[in-house]
Amino acid sequence: MKRPSLWSRRAFVTTAARSAAAIGLGAGSLPAVAAPYVKGSAKPSRRKRIAILATEVRRYSHAQHFIDRFLEGYGWQGNHYRPRVELVSLYVDQFPQGDLSRDRERRHGVRIFPSISEALTLGSSKLAVDGVLIIAEHG
Repeated sequence: MKRPSLWSRRAFVTTAARSAAAIGLGAGSLPAVAAPYVKGSAKPSRRKRIAILATEVRRYSHAQHFIDRFLEGYGWQGNHYRPRVELVSLYVDQFPQGDLSRDRERRHGVRIFPSISEALTLGSSKLAVDGVLIIAEHG
C-alpha cells in the first residue's frame, strides 16, 4: 500500500469509496435493504438518524444526489437498496431558481429547518441525530 503522502487524488478517492462500500455492505453480509440487527436480539435496531446541511439543492448538485439516495434508495448491479440510515432533517442555506429541496420536503416528509441547530435537534433542546452530512458547494 502506498504511503498517504504519495497518494494521488484518484487513488485516495478510489480507496475511500471501496472502504466505505466494504464497511457498509460487509463481505458476505445481507444486502443494504435488510434492517440492522442488534446481536442477540430478534428485533431490528433503530436505524441511525442523520441530518444533511447543504448550501443549495438543485438539479445535478451533490446535495440533490445524496438527498435522493437517502430518501429513495439507489440501484446497484441490478438490485435496489435502501440506506441503513434515515434522513430526518435538512438545513438548506440558499433557495435559488430551480430549488429541489422543498419538493423533497413535500414528497418525503423530511423537514427543512430554518437553522442548523434546529436541524440537529429537530426543533427541540437536545441533539436528535446520530450523524451529520455537510455538503457545501458553490457554483
